[in-house]
Amino acid sequence: MKRKRLTALLLAAVLLMGLLAGCKDKDGSSASGSGTATGTASNAGVAVRVQQVESSTISNENRVSGKVTAETQTSVMVGATATVTAVYVEVGDSVKTGDRICTLDLASTLASYQAAIISRDSAVQGYNDQAAVFDAQIAQYDDQRKLLQDQRTLLTAQIGTIETQIGTLETQVETVKAQVALAEKNLSDTKALLNIGAASQAEVDQAQMTLDQSNLSLDQANLALDQARVSLEQSQMGLTQNDSDMNQIDLGILSTTAQKNSTLSQLEAGMQSYQSNVDQLASSLENVDAAGNVLAPTDGTIMQLNAVEKGMVSPSTPVAVIDGVDQLKIVVQVSEALIPKIAVGDTVDVSVSAAELEYEGVIRNIDRSANMQTSLYSVTVSVPADAYELLSGMFADVTFRTDTSYDTIVVPSEAILTSGGEQHVFVVEDGTAKNLTVTTGLSGNGVTEVLTGLSAGQSLVTVGQGYLSDGDPVRIVSGET
Repeated sequence: MKRKRLTALLLAAVLLMGLLAGCKDKDGSSASGSGTATGTASNAGVAVRVQQVESSTISNENRVSGKVTAETQTSVMVGATATVTAVYVEVGDSVKTGDRICTLDLASTLASYQAAIISRDSAVQGYNDQAAVFDAQIAQYDDQRKLLQDQRTLLTAQIGTIETQIGTLETQVETVKAQVALAEKNLSDTKALLNIGAASQAEVDQAQMTLDQSNLSLDQANLALDQARVSLEQSQMGLTQNDSDMNQIDLGILSTTAQKNSTLSQLEAGMQSYQSNVDQLASSLENVDAAGNVLAPTDGTIMQLNAVEKGMVSPSTPVAVIDGVDQLKIVVQVSEALIPKIAVGDTVDVSVSAAELEYEGVIRNIDRSANMQTSLYSVTVSVPADAYELLSGMFADVTFRTDTSYDTIVVPSEAILTSGGEQHVFVVEDGTAKNLTVTTGLSGNGVTEVLTGLSAGQSLVTVGQGYLSDGDPVRIVSGET
């Protein structure tokens, strides 16, 4: 009995060891081997994140900073007397920025405004053209003066050279004169020796020849000296003439400059007069679009309405008064390059960091003339009536979207790499990275338009592209890499 019990215990121990061994194979070495194989497969290639390339809409972004300002009631004024052809609101109606209040017959005023702009632009062009003519004349004088200055430098150097040459020639003449005197004495002495028989006639002839050669050398030296003195006189006369020409050039520059200042002052006065006329007409057309519609400059309620169909409005009385209690507005200054691309009623993106507020605003007014000092145009943007976080004086960023492209390839800007002056991206095809050269267009809000090089549906690498080379194996992951 005891032996059978012992045998049963041994069998149970063997079964237990086998079971443990099996568990070890499943969870230990077998699992380890399986894990290594799986890890090798999953870790092959560079880890990247991708997204499918799609078509979308993108606009060029122009971001400008401005300020939040407060207002209460807004009087809608029109600085011209005109007939009301239609009225669209009544007292008590709520209006939004850009809503039509009424339509005026402003054809003649609008025509006058366009004519004033043409006259102003013509005056500006005339001013610029005349300034260019005077500048060209003065530049020509400057070129002539430079030539004369170069000539004067040359003449001065030439005079110095000739004066040195004259000094050398004068020394040479004195030397030759001494040679002549010595030759004369030698001839006289030789003749005296001939008379007493101590010298031959040949020696006398030789002394005479020497004297003749010395006199010839003296004549040549004197001639060279005279010629040098003539050259010196001519150079000095040239220098005097150069000074005279220089004085004439300076007088010409002074005269042309004075004429330029006088002429441009007159033209500028006319130009300012035209500009004043433009400003006056522009102020009379504030809150009025090109069709003669008077537009609400702000959200609010019509508290007063003086426009009656077939009646008249005048500059002395507001067309309407809009109650915008505690209404705020944002005013920004933009360049002339942006003005043709925006219009009253366009939507813009507004961000006020101090209030942690972002919203879509509406352009409610665009100044028709630039600030004379800054050459910038004021643009007024609406503020939501329920934007209680905003306070007057806060800074705001306004983003204007222009030059919109529709149904175009748009990708995250960070996916585009630049190398060697070219832009490129990586896509994944069959588990392999492929380097594609692209050309880009508009860019804004963290995305960029791709004009060539990519097609919708491709798998674009958006994270990890900086570690890739063409042909690298990749593995696509999600979440943080």
